[in-house]
Amino acid sequence: MYRLSLFLLCIWGGDEAIAGVASGLFSVSSLLMRPIVGWVLDNKSRKILLFFGLTGLVVLPVLYSAINIIAMILLLRLFHGIFWASTTTSLNTNASDIIPKERFGEGMGYFGLTATISLSIAPLLGLTVMDKFSFNVLFLSSACIIALALILAFNIKVKETKHKKHASTSIKTIFKNIINKDALPASAVMFLFLMPYGAVTTFIAVYSEQIQVGSGGLFFAVMAISTGIIRIVSGKVSDKKGEAPIVYTGVICMSVSLIMLAKLSSPLIFIVSALLFGVGFGGMAPTMQAMAMRISPPERRGSASSTYLCAFDLGMGLGGVISGYLVRWFGYSHMYKFMILALLFSFLVYFLWARKTPSAFKKAS
Repeated sequence: MYRLSLFLLCIWGGDEAIAGVASGLFSVSSLLMRPIVGWVLDNKSRKILLFFGLTGLVVLPVLYSAINIIAMILLLRLFHGIFWASTTTSLNTNASDIIPKERFGEGMGYFGLTATISLSIAPLLGLTVMDKFSFNVLFLSSACIIALALILAFNIKVKETKHKKHASTSIKTIFKNIINKDALPASAVMFLFLMPYGAVTTFIAVYSEQIQVGSGGLFFAVMAISTGIIRIVSGKVSDKKGEAPIVYTGVICMSVSLIMLAKLSSPLIFIVSALLFGVGFGGMAPTMQAMAMRISPPERRGSASSTYLCAFDLGMGLGGVISGYLVRWFGYSHMYKFMILALLFSFLVYFLWARKTPSAFKKAS
């Protein structure tokens, strides 16, 4: 997301709004695809969509390197979201099938740790490749890495759910089952929480370069470290104490991080901001995901996963789009301040609704 933003801004002269739209298109297409993926996972196959998604993710970076028309790149972003939705929803569902309920938060934390570290380290590696080589080398390297993931996927043992042969394929039945109501409270909280995440990850590389207090690579490296550390402990905390301590800590850390970014004046503040950003996101993501999925029966975990990840994608996508226009109208500093409002609403949704539902950890125990 952040690398494509730089691609549009630096190579083709696009503005921040176009970069934000590119980010949003990816998330919107993921949003539209995930409910379908969830239904297929619950009623047809846990594995076929994984290979469909990974194959598409191998091909797309090659196309990025060969196309030099902004409109076509934006179209590819739509397909990128479709393949990404197929892959990630399948992986999340398969992981949830093998984790015992009493350690669900811990298990999802460990599973999410690998993804979060990857998402945090990838920008650092991507920026390094861009500095040393070119965007084309970056895209082709990405294709090779995903090809390796495709090969490894053949070793995944999948627990297929029962009664798939009798699943109704009517449009009415599919539409009724694509949204998992048990997953809605945690999904709503995470939707709002991820708007600032989408804003920061879309523009931090450009912002840090403009004010010259650090680099996007440094921000993501520090974020990866703090994210990894908090992931190790957050799952155990949520299993024993409930999700509340993680939510309160996450909202506070992310809010302080945004304030520091808005008033950025030194490399030290930049590093501390990245540290707090990683703590906030690293704790919230697996905890809310576990909250969304832990009380769903196996035959409904595909829809639970897709419901949560729809909110995840939509939050990041809207964050990227809205922040692009906020930067154009008010500048980076005010954009980060505006994003604190999304965190406030996220906290209110949790405190007034989500924590009182059966999906909350203490309720589900």
